[in-house]
Formats: sequence, C-alpha cells, structure tokens
Amino acid sequence: MKKVLVFFNARPATVRTVPDEATTVQEHYPNGEIREMQIMIARLFSPNGECRELFIAADRDISQKDLLCASDKLN
Repeated sequence: MKKVLVFFNARPATVRTVPDEATTVQEHYPNGEIREMQIMIARLFSPNGECRELFIAADRDISQKDLLCASDKLN
C-alpha cells in the first residue's frame, strides 16, 4: 500500500492509502461530478539538498509550499 496526498476542490490536502498498483484516485465534487486524478510523484527538496519523493493527486496546480505544508500529514 502507498500513501497519496490528495489535493481536491480547494480543500486542505488529505491522505489516501491505495494499493501499490493504483495509478489514479477518484473524488466527487458537490454537484455529483466524479473526478479521476492521476497519481504522480512530486519531489520536495530540503534546504540541505535532500530530496523526498511524495505520491500526489491533484485537481489543481500545487506549489512547493503546498507540498511542504501537506507533507507533515504523511508522518
């Protein structure tokens, strides 16, 4: 199983646990529309040069700051 940070519908990021072979996650908008989002790998770089890879799915553009804030949810 892998943990995916899901950024959806302007809400704060949530963590979803999915099977390792999963390539998408689905969410529902309030109007009932279903959105299927691709699971991607995002890289987060620390000031000392370390790189951390995260699985994410999003219905919008995500900044490094968004990733950094949300990555605490994975711990």
